[in-house]
Amino acid sequence: MQKAQTTKTNKAADIFTDWAMGFLRFVVLAALAGLSWYAYDFFAHEIDAGQVVSILERVPQPPDEPQATPEAGARGIYPPPDVERAYLAAREAEGRERFSEILSACPDFWGYIEIPGLLDKHPFVQAADNDYYLFRNLEGVRSASGTVFMDCRNDPYFMDHNTLLYAHNMKSGRMFAALPRKYKEPSAKTIENLEASPVVEVDSLTGRTRWVIFAAFECEKDMGYDITGRDAAQFAGLLDEIRARSVFQCDLPVTPEDRILTLSTCDYSFKNARFVVFARRLRPGEAQPGVRYTLS
Repeated sequence: MQKAQTTKTNKAADIFTDWAMGFLRFVVLAALAGLSWYAYDFFAHEIDAGQVVSILERVPQPPDEPQATPEAGARGIYPPPDVERAYLAAREAEGRERFSEILSACPDFWGYIEIPGLLDKHPFVQAADNDYYLFRNLEGVRSASGTVFMDCRNDPYFMDHNTLLYAHNMKSGRMFAALPRKYKEPSAKTIENLEASPVVEVDSLTGRTRWVIFAAFECEKDMGYDITGRDAAQFAGLLDEIRARSVFQCDLPVTPEDRILTLSTCDYSFKNARFVVFARRLRPGEAQPGVRYTLS
């Protein structure tokens, strides 16, 4: 009787041991699969990024923006929308010739962004929604890094008051990870670097534009920085809040007639946190100003 009970106990122990070993093997294999996917995504992204940069380096540089027209000077910073749109439509046709190689691989491509000394050239796209390129590369292949993308609501000609570009904050340092790392807790060195290199450069299908950084801060996802369109009163309210929240201040004038570029990425200080950097577009005919920055 005792021997039978012992045998039964041993069988139960063997079953438990087999189950535990099987579960352990499953966990190990799952972990290895995850690491393999991460490694593949990392190196695939590096290869893709290198190929894209190589293509972008071969793209002929467009002429600088034209000087302000008399009509623009008489009516405000920018020409009337219909005049400007007609001009930019002609430049888009030229841009599609310049970027034909990359457009053949990604019809949603719209240009690239670069912050000299901080952010290497990153191509950006615009799709019908703000989800498709979250986890897809330029060719539409699944990728943890995703692709920099313009808000689907934005006018791709950068005619809105606020144009938004989104990208992940990758722990590996890729995509927009440099933005919170550089500006979240600014120091005297940060201010020095900003004054030396404050410009965000954008080369798009409609030509090259330059934008001067004037603010940055961490906020909630639903803070309201992602407004688009051309509502001047709404935009003026956003500018006031941007100045109040920024971790640094500068003497660059930014008015409701200006246009700004918002770079948005995830942050991990709290749930649904975002880190955003704002830059004002150089006005037609405006030389790059010498901007003074101070810590807030």
